Amino acid sequence: MFIFPPDKLHVYLSDDGGCSVTFRATKQAWKFSKFWIPFCRKYEVKNRCPEAYFLREENSEYPGKFDSSEFLVEKKDIEKRYEEFKNSLAKIVADTSAYMSKDHPSLIQVISDEHGNEIDSDKEEMPVLVYVAREKRPSHPHHFKAGALNVLLRVSAMISNSPYILVLDCDMYCNDPSSARQAMCFHLDSKLSPKLAFVQFPQKFYNISDTDIYDGQLRYIWVGFRYFAVVEDVFTGFNLHCDGWISVYIEPSRPCFLGASPITLSELLVQHMRWNVGLNQIAMSSFSPLLYGPLRMSISQSMCYAEFAHSPLYFLSLYILALIPQLCLLRGIPLYPQVSSPFFVVFLFVFLSSQLKHMQEVFSTGHSMRTWSNEQRIWMMKSLTSYLYATFDAIMEKVGLRTASFLPTNKVVDDEQAKRYQMGIYDFQVPALFMVPLCTLYILNVASLVIGFGRILHSQKGNEMVIQTFIPLSATVLHFPLFEGMVLRKDKGAISKSVSLVSALISTVVLFCASFVS
Repeated sequence: MFIFPPDKLHVYLSDDGGCSVTFRATKQAWKFSKFWIPFCRKYEVKNRCPEAYFLREENSEYPGKFDSSEFLVEKKDIEKRYEEFKNSLAKIVADTSAYMSKDHPSLIQVISDEHGNEIDSDKEEMPVLVYVAREKRPSHPHHFKAGALNVLLRVSAMISNSPYILVLDCDMYCNDPSSARQAMCFHLDSKLSPKLAFVQFPQKFYNISDTDIYDGQLRYIWVGFRYFAVVEDVFTGFNLHCDGWISVYIEPSRPCFLGASPITLSELLVQHMRWNVGLNQIAMSSFSPLLYGPLRMSISQSMCYAEFAHSPLYFLSLYILALIPQLCLLRGIPLYPQVSSPFFVVFLFVFLSSQLKHMQEVFSTGHSMRTWSNEQRIWMMKSLTSYLYATFDAIMEKVGLRTASFLPTNKVVDDEQAKRYQMGIYDFQVPALFMVPLCTLYILNVASLVIGFGRILHSQKGNEMVIQTFIPLSATVLHFPLFEGMVLRKDKGAISKSVSLVSALISTVVLFCASFVS
């Protein structure tokens, strides 16, 4: 919990599935917190997530403070209570149905002990904890996450009516108990507060590996509850800024909140598909930042929102770059200036300047060339799959062929997947819908490089085809993990034989059709 007066702090937990397991687990968590909160308060524990605290041994942050026998005894006791708490959760999971209903009445309950008390083991007042499962009926729209958050607002208005709110996802935890006070410093600033809509913390993750092969380090986060788009946070932030509100971005040296990033390629691509459906919903509406924004905010701010909202369209240019130069290379058709042409320098400058800028950003944040290559690789994978399907999904919704849907990211990962992630090995247990385009394009690029380069040597056209040869060469090298997954690897995370076969057949058909182009 936070360093904040407990009588001014109220915690609302939203269980949108109305699951009995979550309800009973919430009660057990409250019982454990009666001992955990006093322990954290007494020893100034910053990491308030017990699982992370016992794993990371935070003691090193306070030299000499944790050497006393009293602390060691109390730590052992609280660790024992935590194990008992986890055992109680396991028993709940075993004995209770985990069914998440989409058709259920509402349930709101203030959690307390059998006497209705809300005090901890030190006889001090605890923050109020309220469990909320909103009513859901198939015949009524529930507006996904925005709807759940708005229910929390209405419930909190009846119970506590607090003027300030803090929103955390279920996979996030407080890494610094002073975070709420840090945010309140801005809200209580007389110069800022009249127009301050929200304070924004960077989204950091506790489960990013050293290799970060899935490029999980996000550089942005929003807060909000407006309906209309699946990405309610972006849409609300955009509307608040359009209405003249301002926001503050704060990044303390110690991350205030830590969350979980997807550590499998499948969950990453599904998550980004969902996000980009929401961005397309905004871009294709009357709230498009290019149309709605310029009259209500600065041009630069509007352009930033527009770049974000229209980013799914990157798939168009990337598919063109992944196909056209390669097929023309096979037929010996030059598309770019030859090396001796002055325009060759222009193409070279554009490519090098963009890549050097990206490298500068990577290096300036303390990362290496491996991070640069991971970001390039994952951006291309997302563009060729998640962005593509998200755009088609949004178009079908726009013309009435389907309704919007929301698939929450699965946070359950088996031990083998976690081990592969920590080792920097890609997990290609991904639906064929995502893997077939990636493998097909990789095979086409390898084929065009080998066949096209051979023809260049035969026809003495090397001066004209340098750029066209470099494009499939760079794609082949950058996406070598796909080759490993199709050919070299035999583990469970390898690309399935069926996906490799289908991709090879599609590539053969494309190459056969391209052979008729003159």
